Amino acid sequence: MFLDNFLSKNNIKLNSTMELASYSLVIEFAKIGFGIGFVTKNYVQNELNDNILFEIKTTPSIPKRKILVLTKKDYFPSFSAQKLIEIIKNGIK
Repeated sequence: MFLDNFLSKNNIKLNSTMELASYSLVIEFAKIGFGIGFVTKNYVQNELNDNILFEIKTTPSIPKRKILVLTKKDYFPSFSAQKLIEIIKNGIK
């Protein structure tokens, strides 16, 4: 939806025949030449560094996304969930 809204606001229409919901599948399909993918840059950084995939620069630039974390009022997250929340709140370092 984020990408669709960006494209619509900029009068860009894609002729997509397939949409994938998994980052892993998007990356694998792009690697074998089945089109382009829209993924978080950090998630695909190794493939970019190894020149397996390349970034397409757009004009205008695709805006950064905001991520929210919502939890139940008295929720006590597991250790892993707490670490994920910390990464989201503080950014990846």
